[in-house]
Parts: sequence; structure tokens; C-alpha cells
Amino acid sequence: MYQLIIRSLTETDAGNYTCQIYLPNQNYKEWPQKLGVLTVQIPPTIKNDSLASITVNEGQNITLLCEAQGNPAPNITWKRADGFPLPNGGFQQRGGIYKVYQINATDRGQFICIADNNVKPPASYTVQLVVIFAPYCTAVQDTVGQAQNRRFHAKFECLVAANPRAEVIWYKENKATREKEQIQDNDKYKLEQQDDQRLKADEKWYTLEIKNVQGNDYGDYYCTGKNEHGENQAQFQLFETMDCQGQNCPSVGAIPEIEDDILPEVKKQGQTAYLNCSIIHLLHFIAKVQWIKQTSPTGPPKNISSDETVLIDEVVGGQMKYDVVKYRSNDSDIYQLIIRSLMETDAGNYTCQIYLPNWDYEDWPQTTCVLTVQKTMKCQGQNCPTGKAPASYQVSIVTFMFGLTISFSIRYCF
Repeated sequence: MYQLIIRSLTETDAGNYTCQIYLPNQNYKEWPQKLGVLTVQIPPTIKNDSLASITVNEGQNITLLCEAQGNPAPNITWKRADGFPLPNGGFQQRGGIYKVYQINATDRGQFICIADNNVKPPASYTVQLVVIFAPYCTAVQDTVGQAQNRRFHAKFECLVAANPRAEVIWYKENKATREKEQIQDNDKYKLEQQDDQRLKADEKWYTLEIKNVQGNDYGDYYCTGKNEHGENQAQFQLFETMDCQGQNCPSVGAIPEIEDDILPEVKKQGQTAYLNCSIIHLLHFIAKVQWIKQTSPTGPPKNISSDETVLIDEVVGGQMKYDVVKYRSNDSDIYQLIIRSLMETDAGNYTCQIYLPNWDYEDWPQTTCVLTVQKTMKCQGQNCPTGKAPASYQVSIVTFMFGLTISFSIRYCF
């Protein structure tokens, strides 16, 4: 047995190999011999000169090319990376040449060429198809209902796809003139543009929120997208309902209110005061909780905070003079105002109020707490005791009640 061993096979090693017995003094044709065929299997490879990205205008035709090598000759298949059907129908297309006619914006994305000859691993190549197109505007829900005059909001959601990116404008149709009036972001309307990882690169999510729906808000609205290649729009309708609609509706008849009065606080100078404002039914409303300070009958009020944001940047002893801490207890939201290193000037009225957009100021829920600051002083004058005798002290109390500043002293001994 004679065994031929060929190591580190390459493509050039493929071919016919003959084993023959050399017999001297005999004709060459009479030598015994056998023929063997060696086939070298080679996994597929795809030529690198294929385009990685193709940009076309909507409506044009394209040809995708994919050339592959291997032994045996590989089969070539085209498919979409996102799993959706191919533009011409079906989920797979055989052959290295794939022609697509009348490109549509929905055809954009990645196309994968796969070459396979059952010799692992198969080869693949991705082509990014970029389509230039006018905007497509899609209403997520084209009709939305909401009750009026109860501080409920309504929201429209619009998906806009465009390349290049579209300028998006919201309009409301004037019922009297039938003309479209542009909507601006303000206290009445909230306009937002959001990104989402589930969206394609040329898709954007736009929302219009109508605050505190009133009777004149009902009607038709339009989400309009425009770029250099064209313009498109999606139409929405806001209609009246008897009850609140949507996920954020409160319990029937529930409006934000301050649950309890804030009890008066009496603290000594240098101590810390904690004022608690307990609010119910706040979760389902767009509102802000504010703390306001009124330290004199004639001076202007001073806004301390809005929700948990402190508006007065004052530091005492290395700490903020004011802090607001929010926590939830049972069904109530507690907004606690913390006042550190109390001084006489901190005495006064502190009001907790709920700011409700589009409501009259007189209707905002509010309650006021009176903070009294006691100042302790050493006994002054020649009649003060000395040594180990009982000491005499005077306490000055400053408070603010009924629009008047009251100051009085108490002397006591011990």
C-alpha cells in the first residue's frame, strides 16, 4: 500500500492524481496505473467591489449585484435584513443580479446577499438602499375624544418619514373661515418631537397636546410635513365626550386639593423648620406645587420653590437655606419645605399653592402656615444675677399674623 499525503490543501491542489507502476524494459502504455480525482472544497467569498450603499430617488429603478466564488459554485440569494417582503414580492430572490423597478420609500433599508455552497461558513454582504422621498405623515389615531371645561388634555400623535428630514407644522382648521391656522408651542399647546430606537433613521415621532380642552378646541387638526421633494399631511379630529378619555384620567370628580391645613410652627433661632403640604388627586393633573414666602405685611411675596426646584439660591453653614422634599404617603403627595438656620427674618406666612395652568388664579388651591421664630437672649443690665445664682433670661418672639408684625418679650428666671 502506497499512500500519497498532501498537506495544507489549496485550490491549486485540485485535479487528477495517477498511481502507476514503472516496469523497466516494457512499453509505457503497458504500465499498470490508476487515476484518482482530488476535489478541494472552498467556502464561498463575495467580491469586495460590490456597492455597500446605493442612493436613489423614489420611483427610479435599481440593479443590485452580488458576485461570489467558491467550490462548488455557490448559490446566491437576496433577502431583506428586517424580514419584510422584497419589493418585487416574496421573501427571497435567487441569483446574483436583482432588479427592482419603481422604487418606493417603503423599500428603503438593508438588503443582504447570501452565498452558500454547503461548505461552511456561508458568505454574506449587506447593501444599504437609501431612498430620497417626500414626507409621509401617518396619524397613530386620527380621532380623539375629550370632555371640555374640566382641565383635561388631548393628544395627537403623528409619525413622519422623510428624506431629507421634513419640517413639521401643526395646523388647526378655523371653523368660520375653513382656513388652516398654524399652532405654536405655548401655554395652550405643547409640541414635541421624540426619537425612538424602534423607528428608522428617517422617521420621527411628533405629538400635539391640547391643554385644558374647551368647547372651541373641537374640530380638525393637521400634521404637515414638507421637504424639497414635496409635502404631505395627516388629518386628526377632536370631538366632545361626556367623560374624560385617555390613560391619565382621574377618578370621577377628583381635582387636586390640599388635604389638611398646615399647623403653625414655633421654632427657636438657629433651628430648622419643616413645613408639610399634603396634596391629593395631583397624580393625574399637569400642575405645579409652589411654596411662597410673605415675611412682612407690605413687602412683595417671594417664590421659594416650584415642585422640587428651589428658586432661592441661599447658603447657610455650607447647606442650602431652603430645600423641598417630595414623598408619597398613602394616596397623598407631600411637599415638605425645609428652612435651615432660622433667623428673625424667617418669621412670617408661608403659602403652599397648586398652580393649575389655564385656571384663574383665584381658583388655585392654597393654604398658609404661620412660622414663629423665638430669639433667646442673655439677661442684660445691672439687675442680672451673677455667679451661681439663678439666671434670668429674656425671650423675644417675632411673628406675623393677620397682616401685622407682633414682637413681645418674656423675662423668666431659673
